[in-house]
Amino acid sequence: MTPAVSILIVTWNSSATIEACLASLPRDAEVIVVDNHSSDGTVRRIQETFPWVRVVESGRNLGFGAACNMAAREASGECFLLLNPDAQLGPGVLEGLRTSLDRLPKGGAVGPRLLDAEGGLELSWGRSPTLEAERRRQQEHHGKRPPLQPSGLSVVDWVSGACILIRAEAWKAIAGFDE
Repeated sequence: MTPAVSILIVTWNSSATIEACLASLPRDAEVIVVDNHSSDGTVRRIQETFPWVRVVESGRNLGFGAACNMAAREASGECFLLLNPDAQLGPGVLEGLRTSLDRLPKGGAVGPRLLDAEGGLELSWGRSPTLEAERRRQQEHHGKRPPLQPSGLSVVDWVSGACILIRAEAWKAIAGFDE
């Protein structure tokens, strides 16, 4: 049976943060970690504490994009959740992302609000920096910056790769990340 979501994580010397990340994930999820040749025991820590997580050792530091592509080739989900190893999923976040993506049948990806360690909002979405976009922003907001985060579902030009849910068919259509 095809899982609804494959959770893909790229690590490099992430032993200090990976346990909290993995502990925040549903235990029945397909979780694939590509390790970019860590030297701090990240792989051993994952294998000992989270034996249900599939670890792929790259053998060298491929960088984020190439490691994500490697993880996606291993994944079988209908959607891929790219998640940074220092991020944690709060209750209901994965379900909320799936619901949001379902509400956008032509959308390829969605991202959540991101909170920092103190609970403050982090920049997690935006518009492409063009002269026309800036002119529109100035007119719409009379020179004031729009809110850091939308209060609901909004169409934007980009979302942060720290946590992003992508349809597998969209990922395959663009052939993943440019390496």
